[in-house]
Parts: sequence; structure tokens; C-alpha cells
Amino acid sequence: MYNKIKQIVTDSPLANLEKSINALLMSAFTKMEPVNRDAFKVQAEVLGNAKHKQLLGIKFPQCLLSKRAS
Repeated sequence: MYNKIKQIVTDSPLANLEKSINALLMSAFTKMEPVNRDAFKVQAEVLGNAKHKQLLGIKFPQCLLSKRAS
């Protein structure tokens, strides 16, 4: 029974739809540049420290303040 249903789905447009959705999701994830939890925590800590120092009035080199992701 399972093999028969699998064969019907494989031969139907559902197989193409699944491939298209998979390609769409992979493309979206590639554009988003996801990071793992550890890298996120490190970046959040660095940002928090920089904001704290900025509030304290510590001067940063301009090159560090004006960096933006391209």
C-alpha cells in the first residue's frame, strides 16, 4: 500500500511541487545567511559591550563605528 501511494505521488505534479518548494526554501535560507546560536550569542555580547562603552563615553575609532554589512 505504501509503495503504491509513494508511486502515485512520485508520478504526480506533487513531486514537482515538493522540488520547487525545496529549491525556494534553500534559496531563501542562502540569502538570509543564518548563523548558529553560538555565533549569535558572541555577536550579541560584542554589540552589548560596544553600546555599554558608548554610553560611558568611551571613544571608538571611526572605522569600527561606521562598518556596515554589504
